[in-house]
Parts: sequence; C-alpha cells; structure tokens
Amino acid sequence: MNDATPLVVYADETHNTGENLRDTDQPVFAVAGVHLDDELANYIVESVKESMQKGAGEPKYTRLSRHHRGRSILMSAFEALPENSVKVFVADKKFMTIAKIIDLGIEPLMFAAGYNMHADESARTLAHMVAIIGPVLGDSRKFDKVLDTFVAFVLQRGSIDPDDYLSATEEYLATVEGDSSTLRMALLPSRDWFIELVAERNKGIHRDTLDPAVPTVVAVCRAFVSILGPIRLVHDQSDVIARNKNLLLGTFPSPVDPSRRTDPIGVKQIDFGNSHEIAQLKIADWAAGAARDSGMSKLNPPRKMASQELDDLVESWLAAPPLWPDQDWLVGRLG
Repeated sequence: MNDATPLVVYADETHNTGENLRDTDQPVFAVAGVHLDDELANYIVESVKESMQKGAGEPKYTRLSRHHRGRSILMSAFEALPENSVKVFVADKKFMTIAKIIDLGIEPLMFAAGYNMHADESARTLAHMVAIIGPVLGDSRKFDKVLDTFVAFVLQRGSIDPDDYLSATEEYLATVEGDSSTLRMALLPSRDWFIELVAERNKGIHRDTLDPAVPTVVAVCRAFVSILGPIRLVHDQSDVIARNKNLLLGTFPSPVDPSRRTDPIGVKQIDFGNSHEIAQLKIADWAAGAARDSGMSKLNPPRKMASQELDDLVESWLAAPPLWPDQDWLVGRLG
C-alpha cells in the first residue's frame, strides 16, 4: 500500500465524559481501534447476532456483557479476530487528573527555568509517585477533593476560584505525615499558574486538554501505523475528534522541545461513521468495552469483576502502556 491508498482503521471509545475526569460513575476510559476487511467483520457480527436470543436487540457490549451467555458470545467473537487486528488504550481518569495537574503546573514552570521534565521522564515519575503515595500519606478524601476542585476550576463550574484550589490543597497537605515538599511541588507549585491556565483557556488555548480522547486515539493510531503504514481513520461520531481533526492529521508540539514539531502520526484521512451501519465499529465497541471492564477490575476497590482470560486478551491488544499508576515501574525508575 502507498500513501494514496491507506488502509482503514475503525475506532470507538467508551466511558468518555469529556473533560470531566472526576465523574465517579465512569472512572475508566478506553478506546479501541479495529483493522478488519468487510467480509470478516460482517461475518463476526452476524455470528454474534445469530448466537443472541431472538429479539435481544442491538449487539452492544453493555447488553452482551451483563450475562454469562453474552460474555461467552463475545469471547468467541474475540477469538475469531486475527493477530494485530485490534489495538486498545486504557486510562484511569483519576491518574490522568494527577498527570494533568503536573503537566499544566510544575512542568511548564520547570521548563521556563531551563529544566525539561519530559526529557528525562521526571514528569511521568512524579505523576506515578503522587498517585501512589498521595492518598496513603495524607487523608484520601481530602486528596480526592484536590482533584475534584482542580477539574471544576479548569472547567469553570459554579463559583470555584483559585482560592478554593489553594485551600483544598493546603487542607490535604496538612494531613500528610512527614515531609510533604514533593507533594506540594506537584500539586501547588505556585498560585499564579492556576490563574494563567484558565486565562489561556479563555483565549482558546488548552481546549479539550483534560479530554482523554485525542491522546489515546493518537496512541492507537501510532500502533497501527507501525504495522500497516499510513492509515485512514474512521471514528464513531465524536465531537472532540472532529474539533481536533486538523491536529490529528498534522503534527504536535514536541513534549521534549515545544519549539519543534513531532512527525505526523500517519493518519492521512479522518471520517466518521455509525456503529449501527459499520461492522468494524461494532467490534470496536466490544473491544473498548472489554478493555474498560478489565480496567475497572483493577481499580482500588474494583468496580467490575473480570476474568483472567479477558485480562490476558486486553493485555495482548494494548497499543501502549495504560495511563495507570504503576508501582513496579516507579520502583524500577527510582531504583
């Protein structure tokens, strides 16, 4: 295939609450991409429909996954998928909130001072550290309130102002046992950055910055491009992907050097479709739902019960390491 005839990847997401990362009813986000020819995709979908009880309705993941029979039907469908035909990305929205506080707060301040926290992965390290030790060293409910207040202020909800975030953070830090300097640096590098952040958003900068859809779709597309070469993306109807279409087709500022641009991700065209009409989007819905349920089972406390078989399957589909606090990675990083 050449650039004029890119192969097609179909993508769908689940549990996207937009920039409201603190929706406790939907704490895990997942997106799935599927590359299948029409004949095989239609055959798999029709096989699932034929296996369902008559009158069961549209074969959506949420409906099929409620009962043992439906889960068995889904696993049979997944077993029929060729290797590398599915890629998923999973995000813990709580962890993403923490990472965003660091990326929008201490990271640009450090960069302005001449230190690049992305170049040596110290931004990532700090996010994992805060996510793992933050709720343990201090009051977990007050820690959650810091995250809630951050999201509410960035989204300009209600009468939340910078002093509310400052107060919530100070109240949490007062409960931390021992030295709280690292947590203070991560959560409250300065008061002014918070005010500047919202001022920039009011000018149209950082739009959709808290929404997980764009960076996770990028990860899925990059994984497919590494296998297929340039692709055409067909995404289920999505306002945020439509708003960022030109960005996805172009280049991004490099996190290591914002004055430079990254290479294009390899998406040559973006179109939108409907899972009621396109078999591959139905399968993407199933894969995204499976990835979400696997993630929900790994929350503390778990919000879903997933099987080892499902976890192993999702693991084999991962486009990149999940956006998830990883204590083993942190220990290895810190030595």
